[in-house]
Amino acid sequence: TVTDTPITAASVDMDAINNAEVDTLTIAGSASVSNSSTAFGGAGSGSGNYIDATTIASISNPSGVQVVNAAGGAVSVNALDNAKINADAGAGALAVSTASSGNNAGAVAIGAAMAVNHITKTTTAEVHAATVTSAAFTTEALSTSEIDAFTFAVSGSLSSGSGTLALSGAGSGSGNEVTSSVLASVRQSSITATGPVTINAAEAGRIDATTGSLGIALNVGSGTGAKVGVGLGIAVTLNDVTASAIAESEDTSINAGTQDVSITADNTASIDSTAFGVSLSVSTSQSGASVGVSANVAVSLNDINLETRALVTDTAGGDSDSVLAGDLTVSATDSGNITADATSVGLAVSSSSSSVSVS
Repeated sequence: TVTDTPITAASVDMDAINNAEVDTLTIAGSASVSNSSTAFGGAGSGSGNYIDATTIASISNPSGVQVVNAAGGAVSVNALDNAKINADAGAGALAVSTASSGNNAGAVAIGAAMAVNHITKTTTAEVHAATVTSAAFTTEALSTSEIDAFTFAVSGSLSSGSGTLALSGAGSGSGNEVTSSVLASVRQSSITATGPVTINAAEAGRIDATTGSLGIALNVGSGTGAKVGVGLGIAVTLNDVTASAIAESEDTSINAGTQDVSITADNTASIDSTAFGVSLSVSTSQSGASVGVSANVAVSLNDINLETRALVTDTAGGDSDSVLAGDLTVSATDSGNITADATSVGLAVSSSSSSVSVS
């Protein structure tokens, strides 16, 4: 940033560049095997990943108008920000009980995996209160924001003794958010150029999130009494993109002669989200009731909010500001796309001379 300073040079090239990347992998696992009592296995993994960035390239003169003279060359003020988070989380839990006597409730296994990812940033290219003489003149703010998240949890429980219960629960989820503000602005200035004049703001945001769970419970023990097998799964992904791209010429005179003047803003966002849950329970009893329960929840919630503006304004009043050009283009475009899949599959099997099955 140059502040309250006159500039004379063959050409002026001012660039602010920020490339931030976070890459994480978290894995957890546990196994429990018992031949004398209840077996319990539990595992959980997760990560929280945050990028908070401010990228500014500017010629700013709040104390009064200053001269920027590059008559022989171009004046270019560019801000570029690329942010990316790649987060993977996995968890696996196993519990096996073969106890045929004693204090034995059976086998319980719980696995959970989670990732929280946030990108918050501001990208600004600005010329404020300057009298500019140049060949080509460019003020450009460009931003990309990407989140790739994969979470998966698996659990398995086996009771082959006298235990009453085999319970397996698996849960995974991710919360992903992109908040980006992009501004290319020329304010309270005068631009005289012998080449093209470009004011451009562009943002491209993308979230790719996959979350899944698998729970398997087997109660195939011996002995009398009721046998219960319970398989549970939950997979949740929450995704949000909120972005603005604004290109503006405000209270500014532009004289490009026969050259083109382009004031453009482009804003795109996409979310690709998949959530799946699978559970299986098998229960058998030689005598007494046999109960198999299988339950799943798969949730995918996604939201895109975009603001895109390209404008030429004269807010100061008094002397009018003008644009002289061969061709003048003022264009604002945006597009958002969401692809979401949520799948839940459960199967419960029970076998006994007196049985109950719930799924």
